Amino acid sequence: MSTIKNLSMPLKGDELEVRVGSHRGNWCSLMIYKDARVDMSRLDEVVGTENWSRKHYAEKNNLFCSVGIKAEDGNWVFKDDVGEPSNVHSQKGEASDSFKRACTNWGIGRELYDAPYKNLNVQLEQKDMNSQGKPNLFGWYVKNKSVDGKVVAIGIYDRDNTLRVKKEVTTK
Repeated sequence: MSTIKNLSMPLKGDELEVRVGSHRGNWCSLMIYKDARVDMSRLDEVVGTENWSRKHYAEKNNLFCSVGIKAEDGNWVFKDDVGEPSNVHSQKGEASDSFKRACTNWGIGRELYDAPYKNLNVQLEQKDMNSQGKPNLFGWYVKNKSVDGKVVAIGIYDRDNTLRVKKEVTTK
């Protein structure tokens, strides 16, 4: 499973998406996330389409996903996690969430839980609001920089390609 370590290489900015975590007045906190297609692509690229699988199962009214990877000796190794229903598509969201969480157990996107992806706040402008006065981040995107397999800086850009948030990891 020597190639498995490549699963945990940081995701590229164009593999990530931005959404509003919370908002108050003209400030909002941002969340950076990956969608399930990113996980599928990383698994296909690193271990090959025929060397991974997923299966879903229910336990105590919760939906779990088990992601398996075929080891070099031919045996399968599985890692599981539970999902939460989505506010929009409850069952689909729960299946997707459990898959993404199981993939994080394999290391895919684990960096999203560390600096500099945390505590991202931005002051909103009028152009960032929809007609109901809620944040509209459609078209916003992420660029990141990694060194030696660790993300050291990210930038979040709006639809006009203006840098809105910049975070770097300070090293001692």
